[in-house]
Amino acid sequence: MEQEIYNVESRWRNKYMNLGRDYQQSARQNLVTSSRKQQAQTGALAPKKVKGQEMALKSLVTVLNNLVAITLEKR
Repeated sequence: MEQEIYNVESRWRNKYMNLGRDYQQSARQNLVTSSRKQQAQTGALAPKKVKGQEMALKSLVTVLNNLVAITLEKR
């Protein structure tokens, strides 16, 4: 009789422990998902500039500045 009661209590204890673990895992997954969504909305996951792109932009700005200077001199 005592063994049966112990077995029943053990089964219930295991069920509640598994429910707690499942809840923790789902809560953790929800936090990770919402964090990723928030980062994507704020642009934290936006692609970074590549060094070659920066160099190309700098040279383009230099060329444009030179063209403006030349056109201003002709006036």
